[in-house]
Amino acid sequence: MKLKIIAHRGVHYTERENTLPAFKQSLKFDGAELDVRETKDGRIVVSHDATLVRVFGVNARIKSKNYSEIKMIPLLSEALKTLKNKFVMVEIKEEGIEEKVLKEIKKSKSKNVMVISFLENSLRKIRRADKKIKTGLIVVVPFKAVGEALNLKCNAVCFFHKIIPDFMIRKAKEEGLEVYIWTVDEKEEFKKFSRQNINGVVSNNPSGLK
Repeated sequence: MKLKIIAHRGVHYTERENTLPAFKQSLKFDGAELDVRETKDGRIVVSHDATLVRVFGVNARIKSKNYSEIKMIPLLSEALKTLKNKFVMVEIKEEGIEEKVLKEIKKSKSKNVMVISFLENSLRKIRRADKKIKTGLIVVVPFKAVGEALNLKCNAVCFFHKIIPDFMIRKAKEEGLEVYIWTVDEKEEFKKFSRQNINGVVSNNPSGLK
């Protein structure tokens, strides 16, 4: 099994995170992780933060702006088109947008997408609406993660790299779950995880892992 290297918010050490240039740079790797939110006029856009202050220096809250006012961030549809057939992890950052996110994924005809989230209700809604799409639970504290992921009918669990004992990885794999680790940025750490039969790492430094 080939271990996937997934660019966290795209390749953002040369480009702004979660932008089309960052996703274009991600084509050199196995895929990209991105975050989605909704604008005032109901468009699904790509942004980790609820505002544009940190990344763009613009004092604008995404939920209170129409897309025409904040076009510096891409639509999910544009990101999926840019990433083509690469593996894409779409992280839902707020509840209530699940059906729109699924609609955009289906419209894109992307075949290699996993919807991930910390938000258990969002993952429940995704699974109720679509039995086939892959889903993954993101966790910081790992000890109940496997049971929670199975209860949510997820395909994967995404563990935080600083808090993940080996036995939890083994347990997840034994239960048939895919395992992803975030965010792995150091070469030695990557080597350690690559020996543990995981499916992939999400990295801020994908080009520096090998």
